[in-house]
Amino acid sequence: MNTKEEMYAAIELWQKSGLSKKQFLAEQKFSEPKFNYWISKWKLSQVSEVGSFEQIDLNTSKTSKVLEISMSSGLKISVFA
Repeated sequence: MNTKEEMYAAIELWQKSGLSKKQFLAEQKFSEPKFNYWISKWKLSQVSEVGSFEQIDLNTSKTSKVLEISMSSGLKISVFA
């Protein structure tokens, strides 16, 4: 297991443990600054996995207007579904 896998596993173990970070780290072999560094990297990896884009098919006909917003400036926003 490489360092990244080891630290990510430790973070997930800590989250499931219900312990405070200090309590958890008292039983571990790494320092709090190192653990905090890997938590920040782990959080970024979670965001990129969750925040991915999904392709939509624009060829299907959407003709039912659900919402229309008209502004006094003449701007009109219509939402179809």
